[in-house]
Amino acid sequence: MMDGGGVMDGTSVVTGGDASGGALDANVVAMMRKVADWQLTQGGTNAIDWIHGAMWTGIMATYQTTGDKKYLDAVTAWGTANKWSLAGGVTTNADNQCAAQTYFDAYLLNPGAASMNLVMGAKPSFDAMVASGNAGWTWEDALFMSPPGLTRLGVIQNDPKYFQLLDTNWAKTYASLFSVADGLSCRDPNCNGVYWGRGVGWVIAGLARVLEYLPANEPKHDFYVAQLKTMAAALKPWQATDGLWRSDITHPMRFPNPETSGSGFMTFAIAWGVNAGILDRATYLAVAQKGWQGLVTCVDVATGKLGCVQAVGAAPGAAAPGSSAPYGTGAFLLAGSQVARLGP
Repeated sequence: MMDGGGVMDGTSVVTGGDASGGALDANVVAMMRKVADWQLTQGGTNAIDWIHGAMWTGIMATYQTTGDKKYLDAVTAWGTANKWSLAGGVTTNADNQCAAQTYFDAYLLNPGAASMNLVMGAKPSFDAMVASGNAGWTWEDALFMSPPGLTRLGVIQNDPKYFQLLDTNWAKTYASLFSVADGLSCRDPNCNGVYWGRGVGWVIAGLARVLEYLPANEPKHDFYVAQLKTMAAALKPWQATDGLWRSDITHPMRFPNPETSGSGFMTFAIAWGVNAGILDRATYLAVAQKGWQGLVTCVDVATGKLGCVQAVGAAPGAAAPGSSAPYGTGAFLLAGSQVARLGP
């Protein structure tokens, strides 16, 4: 397998509300609805693999942005159909854990004993990692798939053991994959200066998703903040004039076509950083807004289908205008949920 897998084919919460203090951007919200509505008409959406797990993070973000119950109803129907469980049952494979972050987001909308069934299907998988001490995050995609759920579970259970597992295992992945010199993450060890757009997107979006819930007094909190800042600074000069990043970030002419899944995750994380007060607004507001404008140009306005999504893979590659995939939609909707809050 590829892409989602390691082998080939007081709490600082910022979730909802408008950080600018004003109304949400109606045009952004309307485009989110169009894309989400198209995706929900497509077959296979009840799957709980990482491809669809990433999509459902965006559908939940659409509910949190619009307050429209039909999106929460879709999440609830998906979770219920799957008994709020994970692919593979009790699993320590990060790919199979992606769905958990949306289950836990749903629980956190109405926390309490009556909603614990939304947690208990996935909790044993994270507990198995705690018991072993090893999360197995050996490829960069894993940092989006597993840590956001792990962090949310730590908040739900009010138990630091989940944050401790996060810290020790994120540090291992950072040491193995992150280039301090370039400020970007490799997909796998020894990438030799090739930084894959979606892979880097998985990492920076994973950072934002962790920081949404990681307590501000958690010992490694500032480390995650610093890594997000470093990656945003490294990505800024590689944003193309159309607002998007290329699949091979630092060699953009290798695959010169737009690519929306990586760009969506990057735009989400940068916009989130601005809204959270982590990234300097004067420096990054335009980056996030330009990213969104680029993403919108890849939407079929008649249907809501998002194109220019690179297929499942493990390295940079081309993306045709008509190519779409559920994880690309998830990235787009996450981006919109934060760009809508940026204000003028």
